[in-house]
Amino acid sequence: MSREAARSVNPALTGADSRSTGVILGVLGFAALTALGARLSVVLPGTVVPMTLQPVAVLLAGAVLGSRAGAASQIAYLAAGAIGLPVFAAGGGAAGRRRTGDRRRA
Repeated sequence: MSREAARSVNPALTGADSRSTGVILGVLGFAALTALGARLSVVLPGTVVPMTLQPVAVLLAGAVLGSRAGAASQIAYLAAGAIGLPVFAAGGGAAGRRRTGDRRRA
């Protein structure tokens, strides 16, 4: 059996595992880059609101990974914030919010 015939029978011989591993690492890497970009800001002259580098990371994720994997990286970023990791620009996650019953005494 030739190599081409073997690849059509066994997809593991095509290198699909290495590509999927690369995509997973890319998704996680761009989720981390988006979180880092949310923390870094650039003060634009003439404005009082600084611009974070998060939009740059989002656009790069789509350009480098493609539409589906780029969207998956942003979903991973949002999921990290939803479980409470401090990845958002203000530093808080969903679990970092105060609950109504959690009041500190002064």
